[in-house]
Amino acid sequence: MANMALLWLLRLSATLWTGSGVLRVTEAVSEAQRHRIEDWIHLEAIQLLVYHASAVITTLVLSALVVFVIQRLMREGPVRRLIILIDEIFVALLIVFFVGEAVFSFWRK
Repeated sequence: MANMALLWLLRLSATLWTGSGVLRVTEAVSEAQRHRIEDWIHLEAIQLLVYHASAVITTLVLSALVVFVIQRLMREGPVRRLIILIDEIFVALLIVFFVGEAVFSFWRK
């Protein structure tokens, strides 16, 4: 039984190594039946989503870093709370901007 499986694997690897099995399959597909990846997946939409998602993540990481540094360096007081509030408002506005830009980009196309 193990010998049969080993022979089958050897025959399969020889067929794939020579490329004869793969060549026959690709020759059987006509030019009209071939599809590009762009026909199945909207690559521009994926690129746009990845760009905006990475921008939002970067914004959040930088904001967390600023708040961490401010909390460690400044004493408790109104200036510290004001800086943290300004940072939070800035992050919220940037996220709204990136979401709006993504929505308008999708709307135009």
